[in-house]
Amino acid sequence: MLLAMPILVMFSGMVPSRPGCVIALIPPHCNLSLISMPLAELSAKELLSILTHVKQWVGNLRRAKQQRKQESKQALRAVISVVRETTVYLRSVKEGREKSIEKEERLSLSWTQLAFGLEDLGLNRLASRCSIKGRYWANPADYDHNFLERAGMRLADIERMAQASLKELGK
Repeated sequence: MLLAMPILVMFSGMVPSRPGCVIALIPPHCNLSLISMPLAELSAKELLSILTHVKQWVGNLRRAKQQRKQESKQALRAVISVVRETTVYLRSVKEGREKSIEKEERLSLSWTQLAFGLEDLGLNRLASRCSIKGRYWANPADYDHNFLERAGMRLADIERMAQASLKELGK
């Protein structure tokens, strides 16, 4: 996706409502459509300074957007990793290995930390499910397994949400 750079156009009496104004057009994704300032109040040095700052601001905005996208991808991939780690643990218990309080503690902390990170990124639905998983692994006896399945808390449901979000970020 190309990001349009701001355009600075100087009018001298060509805009009837704003004679002698500088008009800076900002790309639509910035939620600003028009900024105008009286030209007579700005020196060439001030105009150059404004242009420089706008250019830096747009560059920073682009980098921040890309960084947030990367952070979201990392968090979603971490969800998938913890789903797989949890699946392996459950399989091992199902196949006869003893339950491990230490492993359940690590799972509880992993799910909880994922929830915090996802919440910070605004991925609240997935964060909520990870938070519940964290509380579940802290003390599984407190939770009804039927409730968890009805609430979309199965590991496959959580992984599907994470995969769908990753796919959406890739567009």
